[in-house]
Amino acid sequence: MVTLAKAVESFPENIAVKDMFSEISYSELWENIESLSKEIIKINTGKRCLLISRNSHYSVTAFYALIKCGIAPFLADPTWSYEHCKMYASGYGITCIILDNSSDVWTLDNAAFLTENGMFSIAPFLESGHSLNEPVKVKEPFFARFTSGSTGRPRALAFSEAAAIAAAVNWAEAANIEADTRVLCLASLNNGLSFNTSLLSVFIKGATLIYHSGPLLPGVITKSILHFNPDILVAFPFIYEMLCTKKERLVLLKDKMKFAVSSSAFLPQQVTDDWTACTNIPLKNYYGVAELGPVTFSNKVVKGSVGHAINGIDIIIVDDNGQRLAHGEQGKVAVKADSAAIRYLDERGAAYHSCVDKEGYYVTKDLGILDKHGYLFLKGRCGPVINIAGQKIDPKEIEECLESIQGISKAVVTAEKSTSRIKLCAHVETQSVTEEDIRIYCGRKLLHSRVPTVIRIYEKLPRSAAGKVQFSELIKGKQDE
Repeated sequence: MVTLAKAVESFPENIAVKDMFSEISYSELWENIESLSKEIIKINTGKRCLLISRNSHYSVTAFYALIKCGIAPFLADPTWSYEHCKMYASGYGITCIILDNSSDVWTLDNAAFLTENGMFSIAPFLESGHSLNEPVKVKEPFFARFTSGSTGRPRALAFSEAAAIAAAVNWAEAANIEADTRVLCLASLNNGLSFNTSLLSVFIKGATLIYHSGPLLPGVITKSILHFNPDILVAFPFIYEMLCTKKERLVLLKDKMKFAVSSSAFLPQQVTDDWTACTNIPLKNYYGVAELGPVTFSNKVVKGSVGHAINGIDIIIVDDNGQRLAHGEQGKVAVKADSAAIRYLDERGAAYHSCVDKEGYYVTKDLGILDKHGYLFLKGRCGPVINIAGQKIDPKEIEECLESIQGISKAVVTAEKSTSRIKLCAHVETQSVTEEDIRIYCGRKLLHSRVPTVIRIYEKLPRSAAGKVQFSELIKGKQDE
């Protein structure tokens, strides 16, 4: 809050946040934060609040208002339903939920409190029956972000104010953000790509954060860019892939921005080449880790690289035994950062510090190579995680959901690459359940991004003599179709 207050004092009339329908200055943002803080104090919200973070200045206001009140915001994915919120946020000691009403995606029917301007609903948060014992305690205040759920159910990570400031300062310096910089962000506030590149890093410099309004379609996005005239575009790889399918629109963006930022998910070289040829705008890769914040970036575009370590970050490559590897050797990416999380706020999986070696490096599950100039080249992940449009998905979560359907004895989930994108494919062993039954059930139990696109039904899955499913036979079966 101190950092934001300084920005308000230095740049009171600068536009802080804007979208197609509204804009607010830094002084107005601060007034809104103070006003909402007073309303929150009137009710007994407890010390932890789930914030359904939508891309609007209202969500930004709510985030800082909760911090100002000494309440820890837990930033939830806006695509989660209320049932998903209860399931994913159970066990964290969350006592209320605050909803930004700027979108009509869903509403709180049990809202106990509606703010004076009607833009926020607040209600008691009722945890599901899956809550853990005593919630993990950390020194307050803090804020929490959820992981993408690559190990199953998303897990909440606690970050201190110092870590958030370090991440913001590091990124603002790397991206050369100044008071007159305009950043158009297409990622949602709860996501690390958005939070690390487009929130406090913009505000500490008195710059402007722009949110896209409307569907994520090539024509609508192009209109947003032309209307707002941003200096920097922040988006996931699938956005650039989609935009490059409409080259007649893409050429309208020629020389309109300083650069565009893509996350570290796979971005085909052809997309980068098409984007650059049509727009003459550098498309730069960003690499961040949920537990650490922003890790790499570079003003120089090096083919195949996600850049080099930004200030405050140290990267090494280690083998399975934790020994450092030389430049050019592939191993696990290990990172030491002043923007690192405090800890996970649950005990379901591996503890945060179990991934930190004796020298203080967080050993990720990402595989990579560092060249002699310090540029990082990612080479995949350890384990079965599937990366689709920037989302890291654990197939085990989907397999467990499928196998909970009566009549399905076994399910295997794989990734299949089509000509245009990667798809989730479910191979299901059943003699009674239909594809339609599966889609309806998964639609109720899983996030939309985790519902298999392709469903193949088998009377018997191909197995080895040991009874294990033979993936090679599943692939062969697909090729024979």
